[in-house]
Amino acid sequence: MIFMLFGGGIMAMSLLSASSSSASKIAKQGIPSNERHSAKFYYWFGGIFILIISPLYPAFVEQLQKGHQGILLLLLFPLIGLCIVMAGLRQRRRYKTIGATPLFPDPLPGCAGGQVGGHFLLTNGNWVTAPKMQLSCVHSYSRGSGDDRTTERTILWQQEIISWSRQTQKGTETRFVFDVPAELPASGGSPDNRGDIGWRLTCEGTATIAERSQHPETR
Repeated sequence: MIFMLFGGGIMAMSLLSASSSSASKIAKQGIPSNERHSAKFYYWFGGIFILIISPLYPAFVEQLQKGHQGILLLLLFPLIGLCIVMAGLRQRRRYKTIGATPLFPDPLPGCAGGQVGGHFLLTNGNWVTAPKMQLSCVHSYSRGSGDDRTTERTILWQQEIISWSRQTQKGTETRFVFDVPAELPASGGSPDNRGDIGWRLTCEGTATIAERSQHPETR
């Protein structure tokens, strides 16, 4: 039952994400960073480990009194779950500290044989140096079957550039643009019907972030 609920939650999140990906909504709301979604995934996954043996919790004391020390091994499940949930909390704290950084593509949509660019706003800090932006075209596909099934990821193309920034009344606006070769595939199904094509954008840099409390500024 727990796995069914977990699977249903992931499907619902996927459908919600898909329903909000239209060009008009992206133009108004931007594309959110996956940091927030990663935290939610940690909560779900950690919750499974914590709840999976919850029906046995009342029997722990009784079994220990009978000398069944092996039952202590089952405590590994909630401990692992707690560690995963804590990782989610750290992820969420980092997301909250940096602030929401929705990406607004320009042009919309970007395309192969043209440009992929846009901007996002760092609302709670300033870059120490201009951050690096990396755009990757990734081919994901499955190999094998059953227990031997694995997911392979091949980078078809990748480019790294230095962004440029400017101060606005709302924060630090960071802009970038990539020139993308025409022969690269679009997002979605692979041209050879094997797996999927995904485009991934990452930003890496050091920023001085003003903590929301009275603590000194931190990197």
